[in-house]
Amino acid sequence: MRACMTIALILFVGSFGWAQIVISDCDSAEGWTGKPELDTEHVRQGAAALKWDFSKSASLGIDRIPHDWTAGNALDMWMFSAKATGSPLWIILSSENEATEVPDYFWGVLRVDFTGWRHIVITFKEIEGADLGRAPGKARKPLGWHRIDSLTFHAAWNPEQKIDPETVVTIDDIRVVKLDPGATRGPRLTDADFFDRLDFGRPELAAVKSAVAKRNYKAAKRLLAEHLRGREKPAWFTNWRDRPKAPTAEYDTGPADKCLAHEFSMIDTPWKAPARIDWSYSAMTEGESSTLEWNAQLNRHFHFKTLADAYWNTGRDEYAREIADQMTAWIEDCPVLQCLSGNGPYHYAWETLNTACRISNTWPDALFRCLGSPAFTDEALVKIMKSFYEQAEHLVKWPSKANWLTAESYGVYAAGMMFPEFQRAPEWRKIAVERLYGQLEREVYPDGLQIELALGYNNWVIHEFTDVLKLAQRNEMLDEIPGDYLKRVERMYNYQLYAMRPDHQVFGFNDSRSADPTPLLQDAALYFPERQDFQWGASRGQRGIQPPDGSVAFPYSGHYVMRTGWTPQDLLLHFDAGPFGSGHQHEDKLGFQVYGYGNVLLTEGGVYMYDASRWRRYVLSTRGHNTVRVDDQDQRSVGARESWVLPYPFQPLGNLWLTNSRWDLVEGSYDFGYGDSQNKLADVRHVRSILFVKPNYWIITDTMVPADDREHRYEAMFHFAGKDAVTDRLAVSTGGADAGMQIVPATFEGLTVQVVKGTEEDPVQGWAQEPWRAVPTALYRWAAKGISRVTYVLYPTPAGGTIPVSTVTEVKPIPVTTTDGKPANAAAAEIRFRDGSRNLYLYADKGAGLCRFGGFTSDGRCALIAFDAKGKETRRILAEGTLLKAGKK
Repeated sequence: MRACMTIALILFVGSFGWAQIVISDCDSAEGWTGKPELDTEHVRQGAAALKWDFSKSASLGIDRIPHDWTAGNALDMWMFSAKATGSPLWIILSSENEATEVPDYFWGVLRVDFTGWRHIVITFKEIEGADLGRAPGKARKPLGWHRIDSLTFHAAWNPEQKIDPETVVTIDDIRVVKLDPGATRGPRLTDADFFDRLDFGRPELAAVKSAVAKRNYKAAKRLLAEHLRGREKPAWFTNWRDRPKAPTAEYDTGPADKCLAHEFSMIDTPWKAPARIDWSYSAMTEGESSTLEWNAQLNRHFHFKTLADAYWNTGRDEYAREIADQMTAWIEDCPVLQCLSGNGPYHYAWETLNTACRISNTWPDALFRCLGSPAFTDEALVKIMKSFYEQAEHLVKWPSKANWLTAESYGVYAAGMMFPEFQRAPEWRKIAVERLYGQLEREVYPDGLQIELALGYNNWVIHEFTDVLKLAQRNEMLDEIPGDYLKRVERMYNYQLYAMRPDHQVFGFNDSRSADPTPLLQDAALYFPERQDFQWGASRGQRGIQPPDGSVAFPYSGHYVMRTGWTPQDLLLHFDAGPFGSGHQHEDKLGFQVYGYGNVLLTEGGVYMYDASRWRRYVLSTRGHNTVRVDDQDQRSVGARESWVLPYPFQPLGNLWLTNSRWDLVEGSYDFGYGDSQNKLADVRHVRSILFVKPNYWIITDTMVPADDREHRYEAMFHFAGKDAVTDRLAVSTGGADAGMQIVPATFEGLTVQVVKGTEEDPVQGWAQEPWRAVPTALYRWAAKGISRVTYVLYPTPAGGTIPVSTVTEVKPIPVTTTDGKPANAAAAEIRFRDGSRNLYLYADKGAGLCRFGGFTSDGRCALIAFDAKGKETRRILAEGTLLKAGKK
């Protein structure tokens, strides 16, 4: 047997043109841990290779290697797999640093997502993450490439990873090589690799197959390009053959001309790019406005639509040529990552969401609108096809979750649909549909909201779910979609309709602004023609049947919509008492927003650019929402992962919800304390109940329950949507010429109010979305030991300039006792109105028992008795009880 060549440093000039270091020629198992078998059937060089069966060993390792790798800049090896199991395979390069007490190493991850031989070349730069801005491939402080102690391949370096016993790989010829600077240009697929991935069982590729058999790749490229230009199917949503024959009169080419000049402006920040665009560049890296989003938009290539529109409407080839040139330059300058997803940390070109946006949207749309242009040469088309393959495989290899996974899956599906010439195309479509179907089961709650609970992202994923259907239908391949797929999407349309405000908008929570659901409901009306309520929503009330006027609970998402009806003058309050969300989270539990009389009356901070600014911190924080802070601290759901997503299989939340034509009652709680993400500084529970006294106003009771006997400071926030607010003692109101809102608390000693608007110093306060602006914000503050309860009346007022006689003049707390005269676990108030009428209100904790208040006795959780100006009783509300009577029981 030949001696194992793993001890000496062996340098020689190889095919790369630079010195190479043999780490192991894999001809012998000597020195390897994990007991690999010798494989003499599958060998790339020498007499044998190392066969690793995952079911027999979790890892292979060797420390008898050259330790100084500084002569090279990449790890090079060959790997054979009989089955593409998708199993992860970690590469661990130990580089111990005596200054630390825990292991130090470089690392990367591959996936066994291939069959046959795969040539793997991973640059040190990629492993280190030097071009990513951080070092994802470094654990602690490895000494460096001059001191690599050992090489380990591991099947489950992450302890949560289950080993797939069907995974068997053969490894051969492990080297360190020094690549020429141009050796890492994309695409990584060689011509031979690319044509080997085509499905030559397709009759239309017979001529291409013949050319490839002769290794005449130039002819093969020409024939494949001719095939792409000549085929009628598959069809994208637009077809280059449908381009207008004559230029569109007076079409404005100004935006496209800026693209030709490489003048980009994203997020209101311009950049004049060089002739060869630097795709890693970001124009927003300094100060508070530092953000990855600028660069993400650059690499999603949304400007291709501007160029494609100009080509479509003018026929001028320079616009199509710019697309082709930028595509091919991007492919060359951004080779696909080998062992990283690009997500953690961000990689400009290969973050999976950037990749998904390209191959599901901007690239196919531009390509299939401009395919008739001579700018898309044979060479360019093949290079673009290579990149589509690499991008699709990247998304298959690195699935994420939530809206990213939906976008990724649609991208994989689109590649599989539009390039059936690839052997993998049917498998891509299958993988994509399975992932999407699984998301509809596990990432969409039964009441129709996606688990991020952020309306904008929710609406985006609806489009991704249904664009797959549209593309399948356009290409007569709906048989590949599960029969109940569309039915699962229906509930997502239900949320859009039944959460909709009378002005045909839906309030956004978490990291979303409000949105118009009309386009989505137009799709719903087509998919479900029998749903007359969808027809009504799609037509903005012009046809179909109006939904019922009643309020609606979404018991899994924890959203509760209290409404009086659907006309512009109706009232609506949208309350959030649900999970934190799987992503795009705000610390805003028990917050709400209000619409009434044609206007948004109470709003919230909303959304802000994903940057490092104080404004961004504000919208994420409790401070930017209509809920309560404790001891100057925000909610800390981010530190309580159990609060993020309901466990699967999903069960409804236990929130109290009662509704009828005369009143609604909801109660929710926040239970995870207040502080930063690491420290819970205030262990206080917040319970909020809202009684809707239809059709006029709401009563809110906040109950603060500390776990200790210390005094705590509380701050309840209400963000008015109006321009200005006025105070009258503790009452705050907006309105006048516009519809407004009056907030009147039950007064007690120590309660104060401050109205702020547009505070710019950190911590900022008094700002809101749609558009971003300063808004008056009422801050009610008090301090208390033990349980404290504060009741507020929220009374919407119509436009008109005068205060309606029905508005509130005073909310006076009244004592609540048990039958033996002790203080009850409840709050009660007398609400007085300008017309002389009054209401008595009770809210009691669960299990509070019989409560006496204002001359009445009740066993209910909530009760209200209304009297007119003459003292005559005019209505009663009793919730979760059987007794409400005057006097003692």
